[in-house]
Amino acid sequence: MTRNRRTTAIGLIVFGLVLVVFAIVYPFDDLAIEEVTKPTLPEQVAGEQLFSQVEGGAAVEEINQMHGKDFGLTDGARGSYGTNNEIIIWVSGSASEADAAQLVKEMRDKIAEGNSPFEPIGEELIDGRTVYELEGWGQMHYYFQSGNQVIWLAANPDLAEDALTEVLEYYP
Repeated sequence: MTRNRRTTAIGLIVFGLVLVVFAIVYPFDDLAIEEVTKPTLPEQVAGEQLFSQVEGGAAVEEINQMHGKDFGLTDGARGSYGTNNEIIIWVSGSASEADAAQLVKEMRDKIAEGNSPFEPIGEELIDGRTVYELEGWGQMHYYFQSGNQVIWLAANPDLAEDALTEVLEYYP
């Protein structure tokens, strides 16, 4: 009986040491599931109130129809600000940050082909994020990644700078 207790005790000690070594070699924070953010919209942007919105599956469907393509989005939102759509924000939710990064890359490449109503006018690194800037349909357009989301901002030129600043703060 003593031998069995001793063997069990030694086994438990060895098992505990293996767990400690495993935790050091493979920290538990590396095993954490990536945080997925649900799309939300600010109530106001550049002095313009949220006038209308579409969220969830309806927004995903709207985004896919606009592009004639299913992007495999997990969620979405679209907000129109001001009574004449002075500002519009589209938020596309992806399953991961890597998926969102791939969507941004695909958008950049597709727009660069030149078959788009948008004219690229530059890109800027703002707080560690690349923000793409375009002109089209009488508005300024910006898109960028925020975690697992891709944000597209369209704003009348006189509101564009303030709108971009506020949207970048809202979607860190």
